[in-house]
Amino acid sequence: MDFIKLIDKDMNIKEQQLLEKGFQLFSRYGFHRISIDELCKSSNVSKMTFYKYYSNKESLFLRIVCLVFDDLQIQIEKILNSECGIKEKLDQISLTNQGMLKSLGEEMIKNALHLTQVKEYLDEKSRITWGLLNQFLKVEQSKGTINPRINLNILNIFLNEINNLFQNEKFSGVFENSEQMIDQINELIIYGLLVRTKADQ
Repeated sequence: MDFIKLIDKDMNIKEQQLLEKGFQLFSRYGFHRISIDELCKSSNVSKMTFYKYYSNKESLFLRIVCLVFDDLQIQIEKILNSECGIKEKLDQISLTNQGMLKSLGEEMIKNALHLTQVKEYLDEKSRITWGLLNQFLKVEQSKGTINPRINLNILNIFLNEINNLFQNEKFSGVFENSEQMIDQINELIIYGLLVRTKADQ
């Protein structure tokens, strides 16, 4: 994912710099280890300019997260509406998610789930995205491409709880990083959903 491409080129150059440098610093060091002074210095803007656009550090962090996850939703919608088969669609969604997580960095992902405004945004974005995915899966199940024994209502509850799983140390401790955890969840969902061929059984 190229974050710079997500920034509106019509916005003021100073705000563009804050977003670009903010993303670089947050993805490398996380939210708590970066100060507003460091953000301003790296972006070559004054504190006055910073507060012209953002009320605090969290509001800048939230704006960056919004740009990333709004784009992720657009990419997922494009995949779901494409002409490729269901297995390829699910694989592409998995790869898109992994690419996004890798670009954000481990610290930024962890911090995002512990900042109230950011978590509220992510919860709402997840609800919308999983709603789109659930609608798609229902259609596919009616076509016979999804395992008919799977109760999609249970799957929907599970998907909505994924953010909580990320914060569960017992669960997350099994994995080396968030990217590996997402990969395993996707494996479980994809291969648990697809109708098995005789060769698979």
